[in-house]
Amino acid sequence: MAQRIDYAVFPGVRDEAFLATVNKVFGHVRRSQLNTRDFREWMKDEGLWNKDDAQHILSLLDLHTDGTARLGPWAEKFFAAPDDDQAKELLYKRLADENTLLVKYVLEALDIEGGGRLHSTYELHRMLTSYVYPGKPIALVPFQNWIKWIVASGRVKLIGIRWGLTDLGKQAVPRLRAIDVDEFMEDEAAAAQAGAPPPPP
Repeated sequence: MAQRIDYAVFPGVRDEAFLATVNKVFGHVRRSQLNTRDFREWMKDEGLWNKDDAQHILSLLDLHTDGTARLGPWAEKFFAAPDDDQAKELLYKRLADENTLLVKYVLEALDIEGGGRLHSTYELHRMLTSYVYPGKPIALVPFQNWIKWIVASGRVKLIGIRWGLTDLGKQAVPRLRAIDVDEFMEDEAAAAQAGAPPPPP
């Protein structure tokens, strides 16, 4: 999916515990070989299950529950990451692959050195639902959840009461600026017409 716009987070998990919670879930899946029902019941016992949001979380995290709970290729890489720095890198790449335009426009908007500024969540959301943004509009709650994931990836942080870039976020901007939006949209349209997933940017 080139423009994922459905994002959810584990209920009740503090922002700083996102990575540890993902690893906790992945580790239990790897050790226990659960069927779908047992996995769901374990998630409920851990306070991590919300029926309405579950599929969005599992899809983003490449966790499959078609009969048995199992990790997909990205989830396997994440679980094998030797430290938080590599886990954050993998999460960032996942978010960028799932919605390149969303990552590009938000990080560029927060790039003070490149003409951007600090923004609140609502200011960023207004930009993403305006004519300025060429991608699919994202609703406010999914965007608030996406912000939590991009923060967990180590690219965005709270500065005062607004969002700004971390050092890693600043390092990501030049590559994002190099993405030609018109070409990206043309490639996506061509891929959709052909029934194939769009190529990575």
